[in-house]
Parts: sequence; structure tokens; C-alpha cells
Amino acid sequence: MNIAVCDDDELTLKEVSRTINELCPDAEIEEFNSGNKLIKRNKCFDIIFLDVDMPELNGMDTAHYLRSKGRTDYIIFLTSYVEFMQKAFEVRAFRYLSKPVDINEMKKALNDVQKEMFQNGTIMVKTHNNVVMLNIADIVCIEAFGDGTYIYTKNDVLICKKTLRQWITELGTDNFFQVHKSFVVSLKYIVKIEKDELEASYLSSPVPVSRRNRNALRTAFFEYVKNNANIM
Repeated sequence: MNIAVCDDDELTLKEVSRTINELCPDAEIEEFNSGNKLIKRNKCFDIIFLDVDMPELNGMDTAHYLRSKGRTDYIIFLTSYVEFMQKAFEVRAFRYLSKPVDINEMKKALNDVQKEMFQNGTIMVKTHNNVVMLNIADIVCIEAFGDGTYIYTKNDVLICKKTLRQWITELGTDNFFQVHKSFVVSLKYIVKIEKDELEASYLSSPVPVSRRNRNALRTAFFEYVKNNANIM
């Protein structure tokens, strides 16, 4: 995840960044000591930790400016005051954390952001090199290998450290089906189901279908088509 921390107090700035890094070691963190510098960066972040009480341009005015530009970053205010909460709703703040920031509250905030991202159609994927925010609707197939998985999307193939079991738990069974011990496929992209394999859009090779899953797959696929025919 790309995370910005904006606070004019140097000690708080470093402490918040350190806590985030401890909880999310793969996150890319950028620090800003003023709202003006955050705005001038002109970069969208997954999360912005934003101090409310800053000179020149305070956190609330900074948030108003970002929203006026159509920015949808998750904003978490850092503050020692609670009187501003009514105004926080105006800028669609996700949450506020009281100073000094408690590590357990920070952990909960980060986890809740990730949960909401998933509900909004995105999921965080940890690859060998970085962390990618992936649109769930773009996932075509997931293949298990060793201790990880290949994620086949409409445009790319990612290597992820999550196991196939973890993916099944996170994605659920409404739109995805485990067709083989090593493969989970999006029902959305299935083109044809054969006796022991299936064809899916964006895949150059067929996906194996185990005998024990064949009938259940056909049932799940037909049910998916029936329920989604108007949007397919």
C-alpha cells in the first residue's frame, strides 16, 4: 500500500511512520510536514494519515482540497481533539486516531481499511517485490504452486505468497469456484466446460477440472449465469 503521513510535529511524524512500518513492513510510506507539501506532491495514496492542527493549511482544509479534486484516498485524521468530528464527515474521513497513537488502534484502522477496500472491489496482493492493489473483477484464475500462487488477471500474471486456501477464504464462492486442487477460476470468465477441463477468457491454455468437481462446477456456473445474465 502507498501511505502518506502528514504532521507538522517531527516526533509524531516519525513515530506514526515507524508504527505503520512495524505493522505493514511492505507499505511504501511518504512523510510530509505540511498540508501544502502533501497537496503539491499531487499523488494518490491508499491511505493518508493527516494531522488536524497544522499551521498555514490545517488538516481539515487539506482534506477539503483533496476531495474537491476528486481524490478518494482513505483519510485517517490524527488529533488530540474530538470537537472536529462533525466536520470530518464532510470530507468523508474514514476514522480518526487520538494522539499519541496507540499501536492496537493503528492496527485495527489498517485492517479495517483493507476490509473496506475488499468490499469495494479491491484486494491487497503481496508479491515478491511489492504490494499491489488488485481489482477483484480482473482476476481470471488462481493457480497453486509450492507455497504460493499465480494470479492470472486480464492483463498480467502475478506471483503471490498467499496459498490457494487463503484465496478461497478471502474471495468466497459467489463468483469463484475451485475446479481442481490447484486451481480456482472466476465463474465470470468461463467460456466452455469440457469433460476434464475448461476454457476461460484471457487464458491461453485450458484449466483442468477434477472429476469430483465437474458436476458441482456446472451447477455453480449455470446458477451464476442465471443470476448475472443481465450484467454479463
